[in-house]
Amino acid sequence: TSPAQKAASNDPLTLLLAMSTTVGAAKACNIRLSAFDGKEHYAITLSPGGATVCLPSKTYAMMAAGLAIVAVCPWWSDLARLVEETGAGWVVNNAASPPPLQQPAYLVACRATRPLEEVAAEFRERICRLAESPAEVQARRENAWRAVRERFSPEVISREWSAYLTTLAEGGGQA
Repeated sequence: TSPAQKAASNDPLTLLLAMSTTVGAAKACNIRLSAFDGKEHYAITLSPGGATVCLPSKTYAMMAAGLAIVAVCPWWSDLARLVEETGAGWVVNNAASPPPLQQPAYLVACRATRPLEEVAAEFRERICRLAESPAEVQARRENAWRAVRERFSPEVISREWSAYLTTLAEGGGQA
């Protein structure tokens, strides 16, 4: 059990505040949210700096298990794009700037986060809405499960790599 989980009890606001103190600049953590309906859902956090270099691999495992995701991350991150494109969950934006790679002051942009109180309030609001929408939560769980099987299964990834490597071997692409 992480410090965030211990501190959280059943209050989503307390959960997010505790979670924010345990997440390093490029480290993601997962928090189990099961207080409102007895089923598991996960919050995955990713700082703006971390979002420029990684996508938490735990996300795929959670989706494969059919878990709905609440991603606390920059709106422009790969994590946000994955969650939104697949319909596997919801995104709570924690970035205060556009994508850092588009900024002249890259390091400053990486550190630009929304005030914690704003992010916590949005997170709490999202969780409260989920408690009132069990059908939507179930649909997101099914979307997550289906997306992994249709887009990210070993068979699909193998086929895509095989096609790519064949193209390279035939001189039709660049490495």
